[in-house]
Amino acid sequence: MIEEDIVTLTNSMDQRSYRPLKITTFEDFCCLAETMQLGIGYFLLLLPTVWAEDLATLRLVNLVYRHGDRSPIDSFPTDMHKEDSWPQGFGWLSNIGKLQQYHLGKFLRQRYNGFLNETYIHDEINVQSSAVQRCLMSAYSNLAGLYPPDGGQIWNSNISWQPIPVSMIPTEEDNTLQISKDCPRYDMLKEQELKTHAIKEEEKKNKPFYKFLSQVTGGPKENISYVWMLADTLICERHHNFSRPSWLNETVYSKLIALNTLSFTLLFGTPEMARLKGGPLLKTMLNNMQNKIHSKPDFKTKLFMYSAHDKTVAALSHALKIFNHVMPPYASTLILELHQNKQNKYFVRILYKNTTMDLHNYMQPPVPLKLKDCPVDCPFEAFVELTKDAIPTDWLKECQIPALFETWFWIMIISFCLLCLLLVTLFWFHMQRKHNQDKYASLLSEDSEMNYSSN
Repeated sequence: MIEEDIVTLTNSMDQRSYRPLKITTFEDFCCLAETMQLGIGYFLLLLPTVWAEDLATLRLVNLVYRHGDRSPIDSFPTDMHKEDSWPQGFGWLSNIGKLQQYHLGKFLRQRYNGFLNETYIHDEINVQSSAVQRCLMSAYSNLAGLYPPDGGQIWNSNISWQPIPVSMIPTEEDNTLQISKDCPRYDMLKEQELKTHAIKEEEKKNKPFYKFLSQVTGGPKENISYVWMLADTLICERHHNFSRPSWLNETVYSKLIALNTLSFTLLFGTPEMARLKGGPLLKTMLNNMQNKIHSKPDFKTKLFMYSAHDKTVAALSHALKIFNHVMPPYASTLILELHQNKQNKYFVRILYKNTTMDLHNYMQPPVPLKLKDCPVDCPFEAFVELTKDAIPTDWLKECQIPALFETWFWIMIISFCLLCLLLVTLFWFHMQRKHNQDKYASLLSEDSEMNYSSN
């Protein structure tokens, strides 16, 4: 039943058709191999020259990456692999994740060597991380690959590593890297999105599958909201070669991944949702570029690095309208480069690297992306114009969160009113007590007079 009911969501995604090469003889194979060898050789010879020209125009790099491979965030009731199955418990960076980020750092060293100093200079790079531990650990692992100590920076000949500072903002204050930051307006939009006709139809169509998942996992929910946690747990266990439950065949797994992708896409399903969640980081990156363009000579920062989550990368992609409908894999990186050509005109180049999960092919170059109605090398003024609607002017106001001053103002007003009410109440009780005392004294006086007259 499940195999018949499987929904293929990739039809709505960007597809590319490839015509397979027909190789019928050994000579065909040799000819193809020789052609590929010549082509690759020419490309490798050409690449350093092309990138050297790019380095000459490069002025600033903004990049945000997802943390490396981790343990699952949670488990499900019937899961045989509980939290104690993972060395550090749930939600922590694994050794594979550390290596992925280390490799990403080595890639960044290769790509930006000559733009960045070969040894660490503190005012050349600014690193900010989500306050979640796996993101902090990812940043440190990345920097170990980007800045191995050399010369006078070697502090221990047996350790090819040096400490490099990483700043962070507390989770409850971070609306740039933490998508979970409270935003009532976003929560309302998300609820509306889940109630749209298309999603209701999808929910109705997949009701038997949800019921099946609830039965085999012991989960309480029979809707798409339960899919993300379940899929995330099973993906993590699969990556780490854990034994899988008997009900998890390839058909079930494929459908689970497809629905998970859909649930992930729904997080930023409208331009306003993308603006509220991806806009703050885009605004920060744009400010970095504007500061570079209008900076004084003492502005030395060349690289702004942000260590965050898959939702952070996806939210920024949605804000830029370049999301590829695929969940950002571990260590995937979205890069915004600021260049300046010979005519002193600035342009922005967007790049996406999502191959760092492959531990043997991590040096593969990123893929260039383009905004709609702008070339790959998008003039800075055009970039600003095309992205202005994705950047919130006043995030707190747009999220319908009262400003701190307004909050304290109303707290003071309410407190003052309560205090006045308390004083009025106390005054009333005091007057009532005084009235009763006067009345009692009057009665005593009358009683005394009556007794005196009777005597």
